[in-house]
Amino acid sequence: MHDVAVVLAGGRSTRMGGGHKFMREIGGSMVIEWVIERLRPQVDLLVVSTGTIAVPLDLDGTCVPDLVPDGGPLAGIHATLKWAAAAFAPDTRIVTVPADTPFIPFDLVQQFTGAANDPFSIAVAESASGPHYAVGAWPVGVGDELSRWLEASDNRSIRAFLATQKTRLVRFEGVPDPFFNINTPSDLAIADAIASRIRA
Repeated sequence: MHDVAVVLAGGRSTRMGGGHKFMREIGGSMVIEWVIERLRPQVDLLVVSTGTIAVPLDLDGTCVPDLVPDGGPLAGIHATLKWAAAAFAPDTRIVTVPADTPFIPFDLVQQFTGAANDPFSIAVAESASGPHYAVGAWPVGVGDELSRWLEASDNRSIRAFLATQKTRLVRFEGVPDPFFNINTPSDLAIADAIASRIRA
């Protein structure tokens, strides 16, 4: 079985004023570089979900565009599940992480794997701040059900789709919050202060 990680980088960054917020710098590196630096050593393969917007960055890896336009992170998860189902064995799971979540745990994949007591359920990360629905481990077989959901519903909420599936929460601890995500300029300033302390 392959360990495959997906960085979800297809957002429009509207609360940041547009553009690619994951290309903003914190602690001297782009946000997405923080994500990749922590995630790549944990898996056999790392890919990037690019949505429908071209990512002007040499990511040194496979980029997977959305199959459903304007579907948000759920469409990115869908596209990579379908891609992984065609490329790997049916027991493959993909681990998804948003590109604006720079402080993910160095043992994220290991903890998801250790909690995998049901190969057909979806694991979702949880921290002190609550569940983080875009951070999860997904069996590739869920891709077909997600295709049907996207065709039948206008609801593009990851949480809404997960409510129809077997889902379990995997608890993560840590300071700063391991799933602190950057949505606004003030979030970026907080992340920069944290990153600068880490790199000091």
